[in-house]
Amino acid sequence: MSKEGKDVAQRDTVNPANASETSKVTEATEATEVPEPGNPMGALVLGILGVIAWVIPLLGLPLTITGLIAGVNGLRRENRGMAVAGVVLCSLGMLLSLINLAVGAYLSAIRAVNPS
Repeated sequence: MSKEGKDVAQRDTVNPANASETSKVTEATEATEVPEPGNPMGALVLGILGVIAWVIPLLGLPLTITGLIAGVNGLRRENRGMAVAGVVLCSLGMLLSLINLAVGAYLSAIRAVNPS
């Protein structure tokens, strides 16, 4: 058997000394809970960015919609205050983005009808 074959064979065999460590890792992995969807910190960050980015509706709307979804899902988690702040900021950013979008569309329509 070549040297490479022996290395593979040794690596594939279970070392009894490491077996207890492997079982501990497996138990710890099984004991962890699956996190709930939604990230309050992400909602807060996206809300802040959405309030800043409302000037460009193409950028502000996706940020605020994503943050709003993350914030609403994050209301069931421990950091509820961050989730509420994220939802409020995302709602404010979305409102500002929609107003900016509507005003821009209105001004564009007026300019198309009455060119100067």
